[in-house]
This record gives sequence, structure tokens and C-alpha cells, in this order.
Amino acid sequence: MHRMIVSRSAFSVPSLSIVWSSALLVGVAALPGCGFVGPTEWATTSETLVFDLDGVERFQLYTSCGKVEVIGGGAGSAPEARLVVTVKAGGISQGDAAECLDAIELAVTRQGESDETQDVRWDFVRSRRPTWTAQVDYRLELPDTIQVNAKAHNGSVRVDGVSARCVLQNHNGPIVVDDAGDEGLVAHTHNGALTVTSRSRAVDVETHNGSVEVKLTNADHVSGNVSSHNGGVQVELAEGASANLVCRTYNGRVSSSVPLTGVSIERRTRLEGTLGSGGDTLELRTHNGSVAVELLTAAEPQ
Repeated sequence: MHRMIVSRSAFSVPSLSIVWSSALLVGVAALPGCGFVGPTEWATTSETLVFDLDGVERFQLYTSCGKVEVIGGGAGSAPEARLVVTVKAGGISQGDAAECLDAIELAVTRQGESDETQDVRWDFVRSRRPTWTAQVDYRLELPDTIQVNAKAHNGSVRVDGVSARCVLQNHNGPIVVDDAGDEGLVAHTHNGALTVTSRSRAVDVETHNGSVEVKLTNADHVSGNVSSHNGGVQVELAEGASANLVCRTYNGRVSSSVPLTGVSIERRTRLEGTLGSGGDTLELRTHNGSVAVELLTAAEPQ
């Protein structure tokens, strides 16, 4: 049996309970960009950590290679979080994979005093061998009122049903937001698509290489930035939404089916006008690709 190390800061009071199990696997598929080379054999472990969230304002997760999934609960959720951590450690032999797994540490800390952050991340506790590879996935369930900060370098990030502010980052991989980030949403990836449905009034959604699809279901004032550098941008707005709308592309076309007044610029590659009663700026832009903005269907606004 193998298990990773769970370390806790001397200043943390996470109140954890841990359940773990492990097995050796051969030929497990892994995420691109994580340094996996074959032939590789694998050691795996899965641990369940339960956190007392008394005093915690935000939960923060980081993986350099792996998937992050966050599920928010309802208003009656208990003040605790349940985190399932799954590790796949690879090596050139079963023994090498087992040593890789034993070298992985999960660091669990609490930061701050009155405004506390629960932080979870992993790393190698000793020098990483050239033959070692690792993927660490998180699946977090928590009350929907806890802010979520989630970051992956190579992998994917998905958040569902968290009404609190969400700050999501990725480098190589997609981000999916489903009915989350009501109190503010930041979602940035460098290489990957962004798919967002949110009631947030203020959004910052950006990728460098990939498409962006955003549904803003708040029928009120909306603002922020939705952008790609290489990829199309498609935004759907609720009927009744208001903003000063700015749409721009350099190599592509702007199209809009939303009712605008006070249109100041209307060209193939640029559109500026007032949506509803106006307000702050909602900017939609890409460098290479098209920008499309339209109304949500009647059943979708919330």
C-alpha cells in the first residue's frame, strides 16, 4: 500500500479526517503537457479530506498537473468541505512509480486571521527524478457561499453551483463555469477554451488561444471583459441586461442581434452602443476570430 504525505501548517486548524486507498496501475491515460512519457507504470492513491470551514472565507486549490472540479452546495449546506484528492504517480517500473508516489506531499494550510483562506497544493518533497511523472486531481464539494480560488497549470478547471466569487486560472487547458461566480467571476487560461454560464454582474474572462462562449443570465447591469487572442468570442445576454457594449475584432467580423441605442461605431470589425439603460463597459474582443453577441432564449435567464 502507498499513500502520499499530508502536511499541515503549524498555524492551521483544518480539522481534517482522511480516508485513503491505493493501487498500482499500468497504462493509465494522462493529461497532455504533464511530462508523461512511455512506457510508464503507475502507482495511484485517493484520499478524502474533510475540512471544518468555521471562519474560512475562501478555499484555494493548486495543481501543476491535473483536474480541478468544484461543486457548490445549497444554502442549507453544513459548514464543511469534502475534498477528494487522486494521485497518479508514474515511473519506469512499479518500484519507481511507488517511490514517486511516496515523494509527493499534499500541503494543507490556513492563512490569515479574521479573513481566512484554506489552501491545498502539492509538490515533491525530494528531488524529482527524470523518470517520474505525476498528476494530482481535486474534486471539492463545499457550501456555495465560500469563495473559490482554483489554479491548474496543465489540466482542466470546472466549477458548478458556487454563488460566491470565483477566481479561476489555467495555463494549458479549458475552464468551464456552470451557474457560478454570482458575486464576481475571473476566469483566465492561456491555451484552452472557456465556457461560462454565470449570473455575475462583473466578469473577467480571457484566453489567449481558444474559443470563448459566455452566457450572462443576470437581467441587470453587466460589465467586464470577455476576450480571446486567437479564437471566436460568443456572448449571450439576458433580456433586460444593461451595459455600454464595445465589440472589436481585427481579423474577423462582429455580429449582434441585441437591441442597441446610441450606436457610435458600427463597422464590420467594430461595434459600440448602449444596451438597455447603459452603465459600465462590457467589452468583447478578439484579435483573430469573430465576435457574436445575442440574446438568451426566454427559458435561460435566471
